[in-house]
Amino acid sequence: MTAQKRIGSKVIIDSSVSLVSEEGKPTLVALVMELLLADGILGDQEQEVAEYLSESLRWESTLAHRIVEVMLIKNKGNVVIVD
Repeated sequence: MTAQKRIGSKVIIDSSVSLVSEEGKPTLVALVMELLLADGILGDQEQEVAEYLSESLRWESTLAHRIVEVMLIKNKGNVVIVD
C-alpha cells in the first residue's frame, strides 16, 4: 500500500506485468479485484485500475467481468469499519 500511494498503481502494474505468467493472470486479477471490491463497491478510480490491469495483462475482459460479478456477490453488504 505504501508503494501504491507513493508511486501509483499504474507504475506498479507497468513494472510488474511482464513477471506474471499466463497461468497466473486469472489468480492475479481475482486477488486484485478482491481488494478493489472489499467494500462491495467498485468506484471510478478502482474501475480505472481494474481496466488498466486487464489491458496491461492483455487479458480477456469477459473473464475479468465475471470475476467482478462474483466478487460483488461475495462482498455484498461488507462495510468499512474505522476506529
